[in-house]
Amino acid sequence: MLAKGIPADDINFDFLSKIIPINVEKRYKYTAPEKKQKRKVYLALGAFFIILIIAVAIFFLFFAKKPEHKIDIFVPDIPKQNLSNNSMLCDDSCQLQSAIKSKVVSNCEKINNSKKQDCFEALAIESIDACLKLDNYSQKKNCVELHATKNEDVRLCDNLDPNDAIGCIEKADPCYYKTDEKQLCKALLKNNYSFCEKDEQCLFTFAQKTKNVNACSDIDTVYKQSACASVTLRKDQCISLPKLDEVDACREIYSIETNQSDECGFIRSDTVYAVNCYAYFAERDMNPSVCDGVEILKRWDCYKKYALESGDIQGCIQIDKYAPISKEHCIIDFGKLYGNPQVCTYLDFDPGSRDVCFRAAIQDNSRLRHEKCANLNSDEWNVRCYTNAAILERNISICDLQENKVDADFCKTNYK
Repeated sequence: MLAKGIPADDINFDFLSKIIPINVEKRYKYTAPEKKQKRKVYLALGAFFIILIIAVAIFFLFFAKKPEHKIDIFVPDIPKQNLSNNSMLCDDSCQLQSAIKSKVVSNCEKINNSKKQDCFEALAIESIDACLKLDNYSQKKNCVELHATKNEDVRLCDNLDPNDAIGCIEKADPCYYKTDEKQLCKALLKNNYSFCEKDEQCLFTFAQKTKNVNACSDIDTVYKQSACASVTLRKDQCISLPKLDEVDACREIYSIETNQSDECGFIRSDTVYAVNCYAYFAERDMNPSVCDGVEILKRWDCYKKYALESGDIQGCIQIDKYAPISKEHCIIDFGKLYGNPQVCTYLDFDPGSRDVCFRAAIQDNSRLRHEKCANLNSDEWNVRCYTNAAILERNISICDLQENKVDADFCKTNYK
């Protein structure tokens, strides 16, 4: 008990603490700095691991791949091959279907009965090997032609009979037998003028038939290019050429190829191009007077050209008598070209020229025929004509066509 009247603050309790423990309330608990630091580290680590666990849980909850539902796959029970007497369970019908499905011709060989041919027939359109194994010739012929045409290989046609091979080749290569115009045929067939291989006539014809003027540019000669373009376009393209000779040469071709005789009038009349142009149409019409369009000094050349190219001696006859040399040369060349000594009689006014003509028409002339030996107005050349004709025609009886027996005997004596 405290003494009455004495303030509690003035009382010294220290001596009492040694005798009686006094529980005094503490305001804070003291902790060492090292422990405080460790406590902070532990708290930070704990917080980190808690956050990590929460993050992993969230990831798996939202992003982890959900397990797929298991799908049961039905696998058919394929019977194993039953090897009995070294044969498979798959029979010939099965082998046939297998071969057709696989498209392997060698699989057809595994078939034992007539279905083997059915197998070859089924694969024949796709396989030349299967086609060639067909026993039915008609079927074989059809499929060989099909493969030859498809592959453009005429060699496959050799598998057919000779007569059928010809038709097969024509189908596989329509140009095969066109030896003279194979290039043009190929160019037209493929619609490609490169197959002409720079051949002028081929390019010219291709351009006309296809109306493709670009083909003309492959022609090397300039005036022929313009002529080709003129013919293709049916319009004179020659005027643009730099030289007059080139213009005339171009117009000659243009006129002849378009069959327009009036175009010859645009060619200078004293040129060889005019001669060629008018002579062409004179021959077309079998009328030598067409040559009158040529200038007088060149007209005889036109008549001669007409005569030699048409086989009409009237061209030579039309040559004026005041041009005897031109006339003689025309008749002599005509007699030699056609093996016709009868035309030499037009030179009776000049025996020397006539004999030159007889010699050219009769001696060493392979075109001579005995029908041209009559009425030569020369006994000497008459017997020579029959003798040479008998030898050329290997017919000694021709000698007897002469009325004079001496001449006939001479012919037979000299017959070899």
